Amino acid sequence: EKKQQIRRYLNHENPRLEDAEWESLHNKYAKSTVDTMRRMLGSYVKLGQFLALRPDIVPQVWTDELRTLESAVPAQSTELVHETIQRAYGKNVSEVFATFDDKPVGSASIGQVHKATLKDGTRVAVKVQYGAGNEQVMRNDIKHGKELFKWLAPEQVAVLDEVEAQFATEFDYRREASHLSAVRNNLRKAGFLGSWWRRGVVDIPEPISEMCTKEVLVMKFLEGDNLVDGIRALGERAARRQGLTLDDLKR
Repeated sequence: EKKQQIRRYLNHENPRLEDAEWESLHNKYAKSTVDTMRRMLGSYVKLGQFLALRPDIVPQVWTDELRTLESAVPAQSTELVHETIQRAYGKNVSEVFATFDDKPVGSASIGQVHKATLKDGTRVAVKVQYGAGNEQVMRNDIKHGKELFKWLAPEQVAVLDEVEAQFATEFDYRREASHLSAVRNNLRKAGFLGSWWRRGVVDIPEPISEMCTKEVLVMKFLEGDNLVDGIRALGERAARRQGLTLDDLKR
């Protein structure tokens, strides 16, 4: 930026050169910055996941790196997961589930998902929050980030406002279970959800309502692709039908 100011002062502006310099900086720092966000967890991962969906805000090299925060987040300890389940049900893991895979299927900003089997043999996905104090830590991070942004980049405060609004709905898994049930019911009424006798257009995980608590969400396990990968695959097929690439279609 200092170089650009000097060029403007000397009336030697070169937009192409400036773009190349910015691109060089993005390529140099995107990976290391995202790796740091990954280690810091919590609100930093949540912010990264949000920005990964906003190519209108950040360049492609950043969205590519930020997308790794969707699944490549360090898993929390088995001990912490078991403690959360014990706190939710008043029972240890072996008393609640017939089997429980301690290796998570995926981990994200506020929790991680494990495969398990109920006592009746039903295969389920168990989403477990990271700890009782995690919510307050993340809210404090966003609060302090907004205070800093008001001074350094006030135009970006709206981004943190949006992330903060998401927090309000994500720390109570009972609300997420309710939303899953509502979406399933709506899709069933519209004829999109399958049944025992026919395959549906889409499927939505079915929550086991009586087992869902503020910190633990239990739902029937569904095999499938990552949502963003699935959308990308649909886009690529649509582009091929028109003799284009996905990048051409985005333009």
